Amino acid sequence: MKIFLFRLLLFFYSLVYGIQPPLKESQKGVIFEDSINIIKGFKFFSEQIIPHDFESFTEGLAFWENKIYESTGLEGMSEIRKISPDSGKIESSISIPVPLFGEGLTILDNIIYQ
Repeated sequence: MKIFLFRLLLFFYSLVYGIQPPLKESQKGVIFEDSINIIKGFKFFSEQIIPHDFESFTEGLAFWENKIYESTGLEGMSEIRKISPDSGKIESSISIPVPLFGEGLTILDNIIYQ
């Protein structure tokens, strides 16, 4: 019974939070005013907008030694990428073999953990 209730709760949660319409080309890279107001008391601005692969499923992001490190998810398409913050170009990447897939990412003592 507990498993059934958990699955039911997970189903409704995914309906409410997991279904989003696809972005139009003009919406990609845009932060909407409503989402900014969620975090009250903080002010921020963008110094630069860099291109990003919208086909990737970002699971983790870190900034270290003047590079962006991104972990992407989805089985068969997961990678750890080193990205130039100036251009947004992928400088190097490591694919994660199936059946594994990417999740979060952190860097500690010069070691990348995923």
